[in-house]
Amino acid sequence: MKKLTQKQFLILMLVVVAAYVVGFAIKKLSSTATSKEGGVCAQYSTKDGYTGCNSIKTGTGNKCKFKIDNKIDETTQKMEFQYTCLEK
Repeated sequence: MKKLTQKQFLILMLVVVAAYVVGFAIKKLSSTATSKEGGVCAQYSTKDGYTGCNSIKTGTGNKCKFKIDNKIDETTQKMEFQYTCLEK
């Protein structure tokens, strides 16, 4: 097996560093996209999610807010509820 020359070693190291930077950027972008869609907060968008939604803290305050939207279904004349936990 041949030894790497200094030039080949530098090129190899640049490729490794570039791959690391690209991987980190992809991970960061995917986590940002998840947080815009609700991310951690969205998992508590259920009827019983109020406590979980308010348990996520940032410093001294809550990271998420819990919201209940209600409307009357025109066909059944029954009240319908939509539960959402969103980032503040």
